[in-house]
Amino acid sequence: MANYHLNISYGKVGKGGPHIDYILGQNKYANKEKEIEYTNHNLPNWCQSPKEFWMAGDDKERVNGTVYKEIRISLPNDLSLEKNIELLNEFIDTILEGKYHYSVAIHSKESSYKKDILNTHAHIMFSPRELDGIERNKDVFFKRSNAKSPELGGCKKNTSWNNIEKLLEIRKIWEDIQNKYLENEKINERVSCKTLEKQRKIALEKGDHLLAESLNREPINIDGFL
Repeated sequence: MANYHLNISYGKVGKGGPHIDYILGQNKYANKEKEIEYTNHNLPNWCQSPKEFWMAGDDKERVNGTVYKEIRISLPNDLSLEKNIELLNEFIDTILEGKYHYSVAIHSKESSYKKDILNTHAHIMFSPRELDGIERNKDVFFKRSNAKSPELGGCKKNTSWNNIEKLLEIRKIWEDIQNKYLENEKINERVSCKTLEKQRKIALEKGDHLLAESLNREPINIDGFL
């Protein structure tokens, strides 16, 4: 079953360590371990573990600073795990462009919406500090950036991730990439980042009254708590 879900949130100082435990199903969240289907990371060489990087952010970022951004997406159950991993990694490569440190995990569990429907989704947790090719240790990486002498300061945060335009851009990218994979696998379903109301309006404009009627409903969130 294909469905569309994407949102972005953020975590301030003190949230990085606990959240990486959550998405990796470890420590106090060890009960989630069986949900974890896949993990991957792009982290600096000074890290011995993902937890070390995100806890360094908690420790070194300024008070009330943002340690991470997180993108949560629903993955289509019509695709195999291998294809969903491929789909997820293409999406990450497209939107992050190798410019950020990140941790990602695919979770899969029974949906709270309906039995026998899997809630398969991914957490993409990334630092908004954009990499510039300069090697920094953890004492420097999270410092305020230095425009005149970049090597003396931390990586600069890309503030475009705070803009609604950025959210709309990546929502459309996720629609396009997901539909490409569904088409390649000969799956008839397609997803849309548009609201049901907007989709219904377009269907009526095209004279597709059957489709318009099917869209005349409240949104269904099969994901429950991601």
